[in-house]
Amino acid sequence: MIFVLPLIVAGCGIAGEKQPQAVGESPDDVWKVKIIGDDPRILVHASSGVPMEAPIRGILIYDNAKKCLLIKDWNGPNKHGLPVWRQGTEPVYENHRRGVKVPSGDVIFDGEQFAASGGSMAADKIGMKEADLANLCKFNFEYPMIINGDAHRV
Repeated sequence: MIFVLPLIVAGCGIAGEKQPQAVGESPDDVWKVKIIGDDPRILVHASSGVPMEAPIRGILIYDNAKKCLLIKDWNGPNKHGLPVWRQGTEPVYENHRRGVKVPSGDVIFDGEQFAASGGSMAADKIGMKEADLANLCKFNFEYPMIINGDAHRV
């Protein structure tokens, strides 16, 4: 009897690379995102596929003009990323501070440092156009950053 075991490798989202998917998900739907909230607005992905596993560490910052959150210094000084949070993450506004409540229940506010696993991915791979993402936030960012459900304050 021969058993075939698939090998799945999680990565950082190299352009043109096929991303892993869960059974029953179309390759075109794996990383589709939606915008939730009004102030702050956040991007959320619903993928249940194998998560990317690159370490992400940075400071959550708020763009008052566009009402969105970014990751500052995610991979070195002055490198910004647009977070795409795991489904179940909710935008938060408490005591005049904005942030996110991640699936574990931890709340990360603007100005706080956090860590997670995840990876970067081109805008078209998450079902958005670069222009749409640029309109979402005024800050220049390098890539949308897929954030897994393990985000936490540090």
